[in-house]
Amino acid sequence: MSLKSIYSFTRLQTDTIVKIACVVVILIFNQSSFAQTSAGISLGSPTGFSVLQETSKTRALEGVVGWSASDLTIIGNYLVVDPQKFRLGGASSDFYYGFGLRLSSIDGGKNDGQVSISPRFPIGIKHRFSESRFEVFGELSININLSPGTGLDLDVGLGVRYRF
Repeated sequence: MSLKSIYSFTRLQTDTIVKIACVVVILIFNQSSFAQTSAGISLGSPTGFSVLQETSKTRALEGVVGWSASDLTIIGNYLVVDPQKFRLGGASSDFYYGFGLRLSSIDGGKNDGQVSISPRFPIGIKHRFSESRFEVFGELSININLSPGTGLDLDVGLGVRYRF
């Protein structure tokens, strides 16, 4: 494979990632009559910026842009929320689960410069503090790596978001 064809292939992958990220951002910020947005940080795998757009009391869209090791990662999830599953005083915790897609750049190794594509299946819990706009969340996700190689891996993250 020539250097020119490698450059063209890598450029095509980068353009595809940017287009998918733009679609995810548009979907996340598409306002509905119920829509509530929260944004913050997620620590773990990946560490980065997290946005949650509730589209109803039982549905939400989540996007994460972050990094894991030296790889750039973009995640988009569709979530089903079981509201107020747990209550403690005036605060509530919501259980959620869903499906999504993870795109990660690969930096190093035999697949250096390629993009990993992984459908993902997250489960988590978010806790809203009473009398506050802050919420904390924890999430676990099983990822099925399809490209450039196949396999399973796990993402685990904890974070905090501010509700607008």
